[in-house]
Amino acid sequence: YIARATSAMRESKNGKELVKRIATYYDLRIGIISGKEEAEYLSKAIVPYLDDRTYIHIDVGGGSTEINIYEGKNRVSAKSFKMGSVRQLEGRNRKMVFKNISNWRDKVASNLKLPVIAVGTGGNINKLFKLSNQKHGNSISLAELQALRAYVSEFTYDQRMNILKMNPDRADVIIPASEIYVEVMRLFKSDYIMVPGVGLKDGLLYALYEDVAQERIEDIQFLGQY
Repeated sequence: YIARATSAMRESKNGKELVKRIATYYDLRIGIISGKEEAEYLSKAIVPYLDDRTYIHIDVGGGSTEINIYEGKNRVSAKSFKMGSVRQLEGRNRKMVFKNISNWRDKVASNLKLPVIAVGTGGNINKLFKLSNQKHGNSISLAELQALRAYVSEFTYDQRMNILKMNPDRADVIIPASEIYVEVMRLFKSDYIMVPGVGLKDGLLYALYEDVAQERIEDIQFLGQY
């Protein structure tokens, strides 16, 4: 098996102690991974869906947002920002983090081949895409994403659970998460976003297979959506 903990665990004061207790009581060994390692796992999941164009991969978690830039299947730049759906909900340093993303964009954008296509992973973008009722393909435009955000924001927390069939934790954070996707797309002038329906768990499965089989798979498609 493979078990990994991300932003919340690596930044908590007692993260390492919690890992020790879980190992002691449940015989489950969890590795706390860095933002860079998280990006590596995510890369394994999305690379099979890329061709020779330029991509900006956006993964919004609860405590951090991972942004990776690809030229074809090659990751040429990556950055982890301490802003996720929960932090956004709590209003922690929102403007400052968006400014940091903008500054990072200015450093890397001069070398990018336009246009830049966004790729979104994470439970919130998957749910928004599902709500779009797309019949063909796996992408939605920035305008459609903004419209979906406006649509969902009209529902109360309880209505999101009862009518839109969201889990409680999803209903709570989907609006602040959508703001991050929208803002990053604006900064990189991406007109639409691909939503392949894969994420960190798919990258972990890929890594587990490579570890067991002792070989790399360059082109693997993960079946199913979540």
